[in-house]
Amino acid sequence: MKKYLGLILLVTVNICAMDSNPSYNAEFSELLQLPQVLKEEILMTRVLSDIQTLNPYGFSPFSAKQDRKEVIIPLYRYFINKEFKAILEKPENVRKIVETFKAKFGDDFILTLIPAASVGLIALLLKGGIDPNAAYRSQDSAASNKFGLGNPDKVEYALTEAARANRADIVKLLLENGVNAKVRATVPGKPRLTQTALEIAANEGYPLVVEALLAHSNYTQQDKQDALRALELGKTSMEIQARSFGRDPKKEQAFNTIIELLTDKPIAKETLLVKKVLSDIQDFNHYPLYVQQNIQRSQGQENEIIPLSKYFMDKDFKFILEKPENASKIIDAFKAKIGDDFILRLIPSASVGLISLLLKGGIDPNTAYRSKDLGASDKLGLGNPDKVEYALTEAARANRADLVKLLLENGANATIRATVPGKPRLTQTALEIAANEGHPLVVEALLAHSNYTQQDKQDALRALELGKTSMEMTARSFGRDLKKEQAFNTIIGLLTDKPKG
Repeated sequence: MKKYLGLILLVTVNICAMDSNPSYNAEFSELLQLPQVLKEEILMTRVLSDIQTLNPYGFSPFSAKQDRKEVIIPLYRYFINKEFKAILEKPENVRKIVETFKAKFGDDFILTLIPAASVGLIALLLKGGIDPNAAYRSQDSAASNKFGLGNPDKVEYALTEAARANRADIVKLLLENGVNAKVRATVPGKPRLTQTALEIAANEGYPLVVEALLAHSNYTQQDKQDALRALELGKTSMEIQARSFGRDPKKEQAFNTIIELLTDKPIAKETLLVKKVLSDIQDFNHYPLYVQQNIQRSQGQENEIIPLSKYFMDKDFKFILEKPENASKIIDAFKAKIGDDFILRLIPSASVGLISLLLKGGIDPNTAYRSKDLGASDKLGLGNPDKVEYALTEAARANRADLVKLLLENGANATIRATVPGKPRLTQTALEIAANEGHPLVVEALLAHSNYTQQDKQDALRALELGKTSMEMTARSFGRDLKKEQAFNTIIGLLTDKPKG
């Protein structure tokens, strides 16, 4: 027991650094080393603590959608690891999570979470006994009306809230868990606001939600007619706004798509999905992706790319997007938005599914990207204009062992060198970069999938020594970094073929 005490303290403090980015696997490993009972106890303590520290005002209707996502993101990380997920899904643990949410946000807490929560979190709550058909009345819940907004007699449901929040993924989940697709959110005295989820989605102009509802529910022609009437009200509102702010072509297209869905006109899911993905590429803010290599990448970068990663969680969507003609369109959209070196900008935070799609679409993993040839890569005035970078070296630099493995499996040359003219110490292979930065999981992936020579390993060890020297200089001002020291020691063991200790 004594040998675990130091590790328990370290894990309890550091697990909060875990994130959905696979580069944080090292943080998971500390907790996974513990005996099952301790592992479960610490994990549950951390999860319940995270719920307690959530800022309820981050879910205010006045908060931007991105702000609401950032509030709930800390809870996503626990569903990445299968073992953690299995622990959380135990009935007794789920009940604790549900009760903690209720104490924090009120009985209608699921409505608060739906706009920003992951599907995994909502699925967990359903397993914990949350009734997907429960009616939530504002007058019965202090939490639901804490901002003094809305009608105290309003009745809302999880499904209608998911439709209102444009969460097609959660709509699908709720329907699969037995929700009644025809329940109506009601606002006394306002019949136009008394609507089914289908009417809400049609009125708001959310075609993916409409499609999910139609695919999983037996709506009558009358239901569809009611939704079309709601859509016409939405179009009227859009036209009124257009007089002051100009037309919204995307919204117009969304309404036209919904009309086709509701009138049973042939429409390909593929066409709708590809349009949505291309639209998301056009909309996302790519400037947070431009950072110097020595600046810590922020959560904001991951938040920018998350919307594009979600499409790969659905097998049907993934299959559609991976068709060569669709992957090619996605690549062209990225190039137009970011530049020819867009894959370098995505690597630090993109999902494996997204990078895999780009490779299937024809991106050469061995392409050399020269800054001087790329307006996008140096648009912020950062870096050396003659610098040459590769996808593999960028993945190693970003500590993305999962992408390193993917690139090698797709023919990446493990010995290519990122180069910076005039700076020989920065002219390195992926193995040297990973050793220098102290990324043992990347080193392990490279060694497992490449035939490095002893000379290659010696070069990596020299790069590691430079990294250690830099760490020691930093320690004089900021103190020792025990985790970094351990990482370097692990890498030495890997490069010298010594067994892990």
